[in-house]
Amino acid sequence: MKNIIHLGITMWLLLLTAVQAVEETTLTPKGKLSFVNKFVWRGFNLNDNWNIQPEFSIEMAGITLGYWGSYHWESDESYYNEHDIYIGYEWAYPDTVLNFKVGYNYYKFPLLLEDNETHELWFGADLDILFKPSLILFVDVVDKDKGGGDGEYLIASISHEWKLVDEVAVMLDTTLGYNYKQYIDENGFADLVPSVTVSWALYEHFIIEAKLSYSYLLDKDIQEAMNSDNEFIAMFSVKMV
Repeated sequence: MKNIIHLGITMWLLLLTAVQAVEETTLTPKGKLSFVNKFVWRGFNLNDNWNIQPEFSIEMAGITLGYWGSYHWESDESYYNEHDIYIGYEWAYPDTVLNFKVGYNYYKFPLLLEDNETHELWFGADLDILFKPSLILFVDVVDKDKGGGDGEYLIASISHEWKLVDEVAVMLDTTLGYNYKQYIDENGFADLVPSVTVSWALYEHFIIEAKLSYSYLLDKDIQEAMNSDNEFIAMFSVKMV
């Protein structure tokens, strides 16, 4: 399995080199700093306290290379509980509203002394039409007894944005997740997450966002396997675009 992962990374690097060689491109740096009242991921409540979550990425010719982290923040105890590195590629099918994406995620969990990392491949598609429907499949390739998820997770989503004024917008979105034995021994529809986001474009390259989500767990067996509950999640972010 490690050879497959190394091959995938090598292919991405070769693709990046090829794009640089044949096409004039512009590197676009992006960043985001979020404050969230609890760390909920695919229905799992991973941390029930405030977290700071930084993200940085560079985009070029449809390729994105980035870092995401989560820092547990309390007055008497603070620590990083996750580091992620990801690479992805997006492209549009010619003369259609259909877009595709593929990528790779590397997860590192600093609190675990052993078996503290995993690898995930993902594949997705979306339609550039009303409500922007999308599907994306995440495939964890590391065994559970080695710290991985060893399963699949499928996310379907829709969203729509309204401009209130030139600088202010409201977006409604909903995701539906199906967990096929990723980190658990059950499979079925896992979580339904409706969200509302208010964004304010501040100056030319900065956006302030306030987002409220509700993570509703759909299957009692999966809820018990996750050892999680339904949760409200509040997030405040500053983005550089």
